[in-house]
Amino acid sequence: MQSRRCNSCGLVGWADAGSCKGCGTPFEMASSQVFPSSNSRAQKPNITFALAGLIGFLAALLFSVARPVIGGLAFPAGLLSLSAGLVMSILALIRIKQGSEGGPRWRAIVGIVANGGLLSFGVIAPLAVLPALVKSQPPQWQEYISQPGRYTMQFPAKATEEYKTIPGPAGALPMYTAEASLKGNGACASFYYDLSKFNIAVSEDEMLDKFVQKFVSSGEGTLISRKNIDFGGSRGVEIETKPNPAKYERNALSVARIIWVPGRSSLFMNIVTGTRSSQLYQERYKFLDSLKLITSQEMGDKYSSNVRRPE
Repeated sequence: MQSRRCNSCGLVGWADAGSCKGCGTPFEMASSQVFPSSNSRAQKPNITFALAGLIGFLAALLFSVARPVIGGLAFPAGLLSLSAGLVMSILALIRIKQGSEGGPRWRAIVGIVANGGLLSFGVIAPLAVLPALVKSQPPQWQEYISQPGRYTMQFPAKATEEYKTIPGPAGALPMYTAEASLKGNGACASFYYDLSKFNIAVSEDEMLDKFVQKFVSSGEGTLISRKNIDFGGSRGVEIETKPNPAKYERNALSVARIIWVPGRSSLFMNIVTGTRSSQLYQERYKFLDSLKLITSQEMGDKYSSNVRRPE
C-alpha cells in the first residue's frame, strides 16, 4: 500500500484517499508526494550493497595498475578494497534472500566470487612465496682458492669442493669441482679439468664445441646464445642456456664460460644458474670475471697468508 503527504498540512495518509483527513484538502496526483512501499524500499539497499561489492573489486584492480606510481601502498589498499567488497557482496546476498521480491542476486554472487577469488590469491600467493624468500641467501662474496687448479675466484658463499673422474675416450678424466648454493637465490660452480696426461688430438674449436654440447645436454636445456671470448690469450666461449624446467626452477637461466688454457693443458668451466630476477644472476659477472690463474709461488703465498699465526 502506497502513502502520500499532504502539501497543505504535511499529514501522511493513504494514497487512494481522495482528500486529506487532517485539513480536507483534495489530493492531486501532480502535487502529491508518493512514497514507495516497504518492499520497494528494501530493494534499494540490496542494489547499493551489490554495486559496492563490485566497486571494491574494480578499486583493487585500479590499485594494482597504479602500483608503479603509489608503490608499496598498492598491495594493502588492494587487500582492503577486496575485503570491503567481499563483505558488501555477502551482505547484499543475505538481504536479497530475506526480501520477498528478491533482487539483483547475480551482482552479489559475482561480487563474492570476484573479491573472494582475488583476495585468496593475494593472501595465499605471498604466503606460498614467503618460505622461499626466508630461505634465500644473498651473495656474500669471498675468495676461493683452488690448489689443484692453481686459480682463484670470487664465490658468493663458502664453496664445497669435490674430486671425481669421469669416463672419456682416452680414459678417466680428472675433474675438480667447487660449488656454492644460495638456497633459492641461485647457485654457481667452477669445474677444472686436468688434461695434462692426455694426448689432445682435436682442435681447440672441436674441444670447446664438445664441452658446450656436454653442458647443454647435461641440463637437458636449450641453447639461447653463444659468443667467443678471450682469456689472457686463451680461447673460450660464453653461452646462455634455458635448463629443463622439469629438473630446474621454471624461470631458471644458466650462463657458462668454458676456457681452454693450452699452456697448462687445463680446461675451466664456470657456471651461474638462477632466475633472471635473482640477485646472484644479476651479479653473475662478479663471479665469471673473477677467474685468475696463479703460479705455484703465488699459491704458496696465499696459503701461508691464510694460516693463523700463534699469538
